[in-house]
Amino acid sequence: MSLPAVFYADSFQSAYEYTVYQLTTNKGSQTCITKDRLLEIAKENDISAYSYMKKEDIVRKVYDVLGNELLKYCKHIGVAAYSFMVKFCLLPGEVEEFAKAGLLEMTGELKAYYKGKKVHINLYSAEQYFSLDEETVTEWRRIIGEKK
Repeated sequence: MSLPAVFYADSFQSAYEYTVYQLTTNKGSQTCITKDRLLEIAKENDISAYSYMKKEDIVRKVYDVLGNELLKYCKHIGVAAYSFMVKFCLLPGEVEEFAKAGLLEMTGELKAYYKGKKVHINLYSAEQYFSLDEETVTEWRRIIGEKK
């Protein structure tokens, strides 16, 4: 079984490409958005999109116009804490502390099964994942340390 993209966000070049991938991937009941819903959103926003188009093409057209506003229609999109931990050498729990302090935006939740038990995986901003740097994370650690 392969891990979902939320665990290997570093294999994408940008938040845009990662987000387009997340929006177009079929994840069963946890699919971010359906093609029909995308067409409705396009129509509501006077964006020309048609049912014969590929879902990815519709996503790109709508996302190019609406940007991150499109993400408000999706609850299963973002980057898992694991990706942040790997990229920035964070300890378990630090990502959650950053979110609780309002430094990192939680954008959704993914439900999965681990060793036969249902678990909830918090998802965080892809934009922040791709734009954060080591200096900012170090500053966040300082801020969290001061609050303790």
